[in-house]
Amino acid sequence: MEDVQAILERPTLYENVDGSSELMLGSMMIGFTVYEWVGSHARQDSIWNNVFTLLIFATLLVTAILYARKAMKSLITYRRTGFISYRKPSLWWPGLIGLLAASTACGLALLTSRRVENDPTALVTIVLGLFMAAAYAYRVARVARWKWIVAAVLVINAFVIAMFPVQLASAPMSQSGLAIALNVRLLGSLFWFNAFTGVILLISGVVSLALYLHDSRGVKSE
Repeated sequence: MEDVQAILERPTLYENVDGSSELMLGSMMIGFTVYEWVGSHARQDSIWNNVFTLLIFATLLVTAILYARKAMKSLITYRRTGFISYRKPSLWWPGLIGLLAASTACGLALLTSRRVENDPTALVTIVLGLFMAAAYAYRVARVARWKWIVAAVLVINAFVIAMFPVQLASAPMSQSGLAIALNVRLLGSLFWFNAFTGVILLISGVVSLALYLHDSRGVKSE
């Protein structure tokens, strides 16, 4: 029965055999981190702090990353180890919209907490880190044992950021116009979380791609 289950899971594991999922998510997180940095250092009435600019940027970034991943699969992965077609989920877009809406609502509710004794920074950062590590372990780490180290690093990363001093945690967003109304420590901690998590995923993706290219050298799909 275990052998049958392993065979059924092969398509899911094959999806990130070349590290493309990690490269995609890492690039996305770094992209939003850069946007957040630019927006925090721009004037409050700047185009960078306009919600429509954010929507346009997010659309262009996600589209570019998805097409880059598709090109990587077509030019590298499928030519080396074969093509596989995945069933498209019918509720993908509604689910994504629902997730973003829920995340935004929860984020705004937490960010409006300004009192020190109610500061949710440490809790939110750790919960995000545990969620990211759990999702990474379930969807990615099963491909190779060394990726469990990456999952552990993601957890450590969240705990370290959660323990940042207030001045260090707030530094990236101290000049942001949002600091007037929102929890600047939490905003800064989320900035650090996105930046460091994105770098970790990019490094893991690059290592995965390098190992895949080495192990699949000379392999030709039929």
